[in-house]
Amino acid sequence: MVEGRIEGIYIKPAPGEHPAGVDEVKAMAAAGLEGDPYVAAGDFGEPGRGHQLTLISREEIEELAQEGVTLRPGESRRQLETRGVDLKSLIGKRFRVGDVECLGIRVCAPCQSLQNMTGKPVLLALRGKGGLRADIVSTGIIRVGDAVVALED
Repeated sequence: MVEGRIEGIYIKPAPGEHPAGVDEVKAMAAAGLEGDPYVAAGDFGEPGRGHQLTLISREEIEELAQEGVTLRPGESRRQLETRGVDLKSLIGKRFRVGDVECLGIRVCAPCQSLQNMTGKPVLLALRGKGGLRADIVSTGIIRVGDAVVALED
């Protein structure tokens, strides 16, 4: 069984701005995280595409720093930073973050805009390590410290 925890939650105040860290956030089924500018604009993304939630492991961020590319908290532009969970193993699976049920959809590949915003060579450095895109299945609160647990099929 996959189990880890949430180490950071980051919400962008507006598109293109640096995400701000928060202690908790409301996750809304089939929509996204409260306070996310795309959710506020009604752009929830098509279900099944993984546009509602993004996660990245702190271990990947730490490994990146050892390779000389340091990202500040939230600079990965992923909404949730985890520890102790293999995010790739959640693709195609249901999992819980605290009391919120999610569905892992696909790898969250780094993009040129991430590299442009950070000014760091993350495009190649994060290839295969960019995290997970997921859909939110149930509404609830996600808090720093919450467990990330794969659900039985």
